[in-house]
Amino acid sequence: MAKIEDIIDYLSRNDKFIITCHESPDGDALAAEYSLGKGLKNINKEIKILNSDSTPDKFKFVDPTDLIFQYESEDDLPEDIENWTLVIVDTELNNIGSIHDILVNKVKNIIVIDHHNYGEVSNPYIFLNPDAGSSCEIIYEILMKMNIEITLDMAIAIYTGIVYDTGSFAYPKTNAMAFHIAEHLVNIGVNPNKIYSRLSESKSIESIILQTLVNQNMKLHFNKQVAVQYMSKKTLLDSGAQYDEAQEIVNFPLQSQIVRASVFFKENASGLLRCSIRSKGDVDCTKIARMFNGGGHKTAAGFKCHEPFDIILKRVLDILSEYFT
Repeated sequence: MAKIEDIIDYLSRNDKFIITCHESPDGDALAAEYSLGKGLKNINKEIKILNSDSTPDKFKFVDPTDLIFQYESEDDLPEDIENWTLVIVDTELNNIGSIHDILVNKVKNIIVIDHHNYGEVSNPYIFLNPDAGSSCEIIYEILMKMNIEITLDMAIAIYTGIVYDTGSFAYPKTNAMAFHIAEHLVNIGVNPNKIYSRLSESKSIESIILQTLVNQNMKLHFNKQVAVQYMSKKTLLDSGAQYDEAQEIVNFPLQSQIVRASVFFKENASGLLRCSIRSKGDVDCTKIARMFNGGGHKTAAGFKCHEPFDIILKRVLDILSEYFT
């Protein structure tokens, strides 16, 4: 596994980078790829930011210069793609979606920058810092060590990513470094109230209807300590909401003092089922997700479901039973 100095050396020595992140991109992923891409662009590197999925409306403000694109066809790729390096942020290689098969065998090299823990890795250009509360904290460190100026738009993006992935500085992995970075970003000109409003006070009416519909079918297990919610394709379509607006529904049950784990199954408009898991205390979400070829953090993880809902639910509950029996 690489050291951060190895990543910085590679970024300094090379000039062409395609940057991407995970499927269904969230605030931290989008902010990390934007701030890294803009920083490299500002020191005259060639960059393209291409994702498998579109940017949710909620997060479009982190990309004020329109650097982030959804991949549509090979016309989006540079002609000399064999000279470009793929930089993956906030996830691992196998979680970047449909763009994986398009890019992996064509690019010059692959770099991974992430704050998730994959265990033992041998790739010399994978840098992981599981102690960081967000990928944006790592990108900030890279930019600072490369002496790249953090402009206001980059500062807004980085602050957004940190706030999003630390739960407004409340999740267990939040540390002093996150506050130190936030102080610097605010001194650059970031307005915390505006970021809060963008993230927490900009929901559509349709998303609120969706949350209400999903909450109605919540089931409790293990003496009410585990909450399970299910969003069918029909529920999504009936609400009129966008799929990405369901991202935070999984957090709702954890507002209860009793609930220690929240499991949310969500089906998109194409019928693809995913599972998100959130926890507090000793429930290890990553351990569960890895059993289904997923990943994440101890308190937040997820995976794609390749079996019917009823079967997956039973398996997840069986795994969770070790924490509650």
